[in-house]
Amino acid sequence: MCLSKTKFRGGYAFRRFKGNPGIQVVQHPIPAKGLFLFKKKDGKCLVKIGQEIEMGQGLAEGKVSRLYSSLKGRVSEIKFAKINCEEFYCFYIESDKRGSENYRINRAKDLSSSAIEECLEAAHLMKISRMKSFLAQADSVGSVILHHGEADVFCLKLESLISHIPKETLDRGAKIMESLFPNARLYLAVDKRKIRVLRLSGQDTSAYILKGLSAKYPQAMDAPLAASVLGVKLNDINTALDQGIFIITLQDMAAMVQAVETGQYPLNRMIALAGPAMDNPCHALVRIGTPLSDIIDIKEGVRYIENSLLSGNQIDPAHFSVSLQTECIIAVPEGPESEFLSFARPGLVKDSIVPVFMASFLPVSKQAETNIHGEHRACLNCGYCSDVCPAGILPQMLHRYIERGMITENLVHYRIYDCIECGLCSYVCPSKIDLAFILSKGKSLLKEEALAPEKILNQGAEKQK
Repeated sequence: MCLSKTKFRGGYAFRRFKGNPGIQVVQHPIPAKGLFLFKKKDGKCLVKIGQEIEMGQGLAEGKVSRLYSSLKGRVSEIKFAKINCEEFYCFYIESDKRGSENYRINRAKDLSSSAIEECLEAAHLMKISRMKSFLAQADSVGSVILHHGEADVFCLKLESLISHIPKETLDRGAKIMESLFPNARLYLAVDKRKIRVLRLSGQDTSAYILKGLSAKYPQAMDAPLAASVLGVKLNDINTALDQGIFIITLQDMAAMVQAVETGQYPLNRMIALAGPAMDNPCHALVRIGTPLSDIIDIKEGVRYIENSLLSGNQIDPAHFSVSLQTECIIAVPEGPESEFLSFARPGLVKDSIVPVFMASFLPVSKQAETNIHGEHRACLNCGYCSDVCPAGILPQMLHRYIERGMITENLVHYRIYDCIECGLCSYVCPSKIDLAFILSKGKSLLKEEALAPEKILNQGAEKQK
């Protein structure tokens, strides 16, 4: 194991925000009624109301995915709901708690790649980090990055997670990765502030090249992670799959090791409950399929967000449950639309990219909320968006083209497909322009115009010749 500290261009360091969880972990009971969601588009229901089901039984399936129950019980309701403009099946399962902790699959017979793949398929873990796609080209995978970053405003803490996984997890995980991807080098990337926590955990990290990550958001996203650890550039055209870089979180690796080594299906998920509107910010060990209302008290005037404050999806409290992708649930107050004499206030709890508020100079906790703190204005050409952009692009330039309806190949030449939609450009913009949304819209419009990026870039190369 060798340690090196890494960094990437741009990014933003969030400091001292109110509502970050402590390291204590609360064990939540198995829910009396679980909720499981599946996209209705191209989906097919596999069960009916009143049917008795076992843990691990399929509830619905689509062309490339399948939904399984982590509860044993009876299907009490099947409804439809519109969430973030998409229709979903909602399966409600009345759980039978007896014997639920004893559910097992067949553990891997050995550490051959075929035995491991069979086990992961039985444990329904093939969708983790697009595992199936990577296994289809296993020999071309040259790097495996196991990571746990803490650069987001609110996130899962390494101390809490590593205290609840077996001490042999990293060593066993390395053996599994070496079997699945025989030509890959293994990297272990954690926040550079938490290297000591990792070393004191008792985990064997000798099989990995250890990397200390920058404490700047969005370090945990694939593109900044690959740039920091390997010096490789990723974007919408040149993906991790294209480059043979398999990226997996520490919690997902622990679930894989558990399935392969013990034959236990991953029933629970550790999540961080965070944000200034969260009554008791903490970490919780929760059964997959547990509805939000079973975990916290739902309040009026509060916005709930999954995983990331800047790039996560807003939660519909009535139709949300913990899934295999959930790592953090964030509660932030819905701020008023305007603030009286906002310009004259000292900003004791406000964050800013420039030191214009008192919170930049005092050791106080800043507060996240939904208020944009100002009015929409024209672009000032201040350059803050390009300063923090981890992709090194010019959001202000792309914004002008898109807002004027100039959906041309110039968007590709200005590298719009390098945008990773982290949301930082919108966060730092003093004119309150939602640049992240506009750039995402620009990508969609390019696809509608059939302006394929590969074709445009190839044409440009031919002209240069």
